[in-house]
Amino acid sequence: MSNEVMTIGKTNMRAFLEKNISTISEACTCGIDPQMLIKTACLLVKSKENASKLSSCDPMSMLKAITECARYGIDPSFGRGHLIAYGNQVELHLGYLALIDLVKRSKEIKSIISELVREGDYFEVELGSNQRFIHRPKFNVDSDSFNFVYAIATFDDGHFEYTVLRYDEVDRIRKLTSKSPNSPAWKNFLGEMAKKVAIRRLCKTLPLTVEAKEAIQHDDSLTYKSFDEQNKHESFPIDKVDEALNISIENEIRICEEDME
Repeated sequence: MSNEVMTIGKTNMRAFLEKNISTISEACTCGIDPQMLIKTACLLVKSKENASKLSSCDPMSMLKAITECARYGIDPSFGRGHLIAYGNQVELHLGYLALIDLVKRSKEIKSIISELVREGDYFEVELGSNQRFIHRPKFNVDSDSFNFVYAIATFDDGHFEYTVLRYDEVDRIRKLTSKSPNSPAWKNFLGEMAKKVAIRRLCKTLPLTVEAKEAIQHDDSLTYKSFDEQNKHESFPIDKVDEALNISIENEIRICEEDME
């Protein structure tokens, strides 16, 4: 293993995190080992393409992101969590695998999966009292192109809940609600981002643990625009609003008078 020292700001990252290990340990849940978490974080930061950006970030923001991993019980390896630099701050963004892990913590849910439906796949969904959900993939397309994406959760009692989104619905969510609609994640990992969108939508109707809800809400605050931001538009002067209303009322009165004549 390389002896190269990973720095953030002008601070030795491993030394800084180990100095604050008590903060990380106090936050740990779901069997997360603080030492292993620090080791994993250092390896991820060292190997990431944006390592140069992360190295110039505020060390306290890195500690905050690692502590969030501990609090939510997220192992950031294998795409479950992403340490991303925004300006001089490090943020923890959840991958779709992390959402699956969070959902499965519910004692009522047996399993949850998300898949892409590509051209040529057999896909059948039947609603009503006798629901059917069938997907027979061709496995002959090696790309992120898809027609639909779905997430389906199976409960311990055997019943299941699911959600299905068309490609254009996912793209609309990307354009209208994502804080970074043209980020490398959307450009290079469209399939994974689409699965995350589907699971996130299904989570609205699932029984989740308190930790899962907190983790998802935290990720939402970093990933998606607020309601006000989504509906932000140029202000319309109040005098113009009054003018438009007056014109509308006058037109209605005129039309009524003409009808009476």
